[in-house]
Amino acid sequence: MEQIPRSGLGLAYAQFAALGDRQAYDRALSILKEAEVEPAAVGDVRLHSQLGFLEQVAGEDQQAAREYQKALSMDPHEGFSEGNLGLILARHGEPGKAVRLWTAALADDPAAATTGINLATVDCGLGYREDALAALDRVLEFAPDDRAAAALQVAIRDGERPCGK
Repeated sequence: MEQIPRSGLGLAYAQFAALGDRQAYDRALSILKEAEVEPAAVGDVRLHSQLGFLEQVAGEDQQAAREYQKALSMDPHEGFSEGNLGLILARHGEPGKAVRLWTAALADDPAAATTGINLATVDCGLGYREDALAALDRVLEFAPDDRAAAALQVAIRDGERPCGK
């Protein structure tokens, strides 16, 4: 019988961790950290992106950013890592870099509503109203039932959410 690779087991636990299972979170983090040093981990984008996410959830932004950067060095169009690294950068006072990552992530995965909303929110905050609306248009083109994106779009268009510094 073929054995599941350690990284595969860690990724499976990470799926349960994403649903809020604390034990699965602890197990996923432990397994993925062990798997990261194995030769099979070289080139494993999902391992690094999920490890980054687990570290980000734990508040370890620097370690998470390193994992996301590893994933992006292997696949520059990995939208999950682009979006989450952008969130870390925005939180640490680098909105320009965050916008570039979110723009790329939205181009790579136009249905990533959270990424588009993050991009629109920062664009609006920086005074780029039309860019914010374009990001929301893109999200709603691929996820027309996303209530948060639709609400933000209406708020910006109606002036309830003024864009500017």
